[in-house]
Amino acid sequence: MTKLKMGLPSIENPGQAIQERFRNLSCEAPTRRLGQDHMRHRRATAVLEPKCSQWTKKTRVALTWLEYYSKAVSRVRKIRSANTSSQNPVKIAILDSGLELTDEQRDDYDLSGTHATRYKDWVHSGRSVPTDADGHGTHLTVLLRQIAPDAVIHVAKVYEKDPGAEDGSQDRIAQAITYAVDEWDVDIIVMAFGFSERHTAIDKAIRYASYKGRLMFAAASNDGRNRSDDIAWPARDANVICIHSGDGNGTRSPFTPTSQDNMRIMVLGESVQSACPTHVDSSGLRYMSGTSCAAPIAAGIAALILDYARGFLDDEQWQTLRRTDAMRNMFKRMRDENHADYWWIKPWKIFREDRTKEWIEGEIRAAL
Repeated sequence: MTKLKMGLPSIENPGQAIQERFRNLSCEAPTRRLGQDHMRHRRATAVLEPKCSQWTKKTRVALTWLEYYSKAVSRVRKIRSANTSSQNPVKIAILDSGLELTDEQRDDYDLSGTHATRYKDWVHSGRSVPTDADGHGTHLTVLLRQIAPDAVIHVAKVYEKDPGAEDGSQDRIAQAITYAVDEWDVDIIVMAFGFSERHTAIDKAIRYASYKGRLMFAAASNDGRNRSDDIAWPARDANVICIHSGDGNGTRSPFTPTSQDNMRIMVLGESVQSACPTHVDSSGLRYMSGTSCAAPIAAGIAALILDYARGFLDDEQWQTLRRTDAMRNMFKRMRDENHADYWWIKPWKIFREDRTKEWIEGEIRAAL
């Protein structure tokens, strides 16, 4: 098979790395569906299955978005305070179907050694070997590493394939949220799933995490304007940052729901390449679209901001930035103002080469 590196494009020449990666792509887009759970709205993702020409166009603009983003990462690494990440890295927990990679994949995707993920299985008590029967969690974890290259990633396996259909999944999700706060001491929690109704145990855990000052990101849903409640829960919870999906050009995805007050943030969520277990696809790769792809991308952007801000904010200010309202304000400052209903987020807007450190720090302080 053709092996495609999934780490960030080369910091030295991100544009060249993106073009080389694109030239290696073929029109053999994966076509395996993730069952019918995305039709029942239990999880907010769907495997990309368009025609070849459409797939190529969407993939191209997604790669272009990643190229722009890699330049923002490059700028952050260049100007942030020395040793900020290595001394106290941002920690992210992703609650999903698990993680399953070969040793070679872990090395390729920078998920080994000092960047190895932490893992806990709530589905199979006592099992320490990471598994992912579905591939959804693996895809999102590798994607998260791509967007947050200096973060510590914690993977919580809370369901096998469908959190809405599996008995006990809600309790497992609630336990994982609390564990992520108390034991892993994470800064950010990613929930790439959604339910029609609020669940008491999860709601209690979310309120606890919010009280502890942790950021939570959730997928808006993939039902477009068809849902009676528009946006799934917990994305519509006031303590959670709701994430919509767009293509790499900033065009609203047809499956993302109508925006609402404080639920307007939109990032890349279409034609996103990432890894999957080789038992799911022998290539070890998958292209997916969905608001669940957008959620970890938004979380990774927040991690980039927090990582940079730790170098100049005092502890109290940094803790304030790590709260929902302040981070939502930060995203608003990164939006493309030409979008009326959604905030299309462009992190490179504040990390451009012509922006001074003083200007960047002023923008972040203004969000507090």
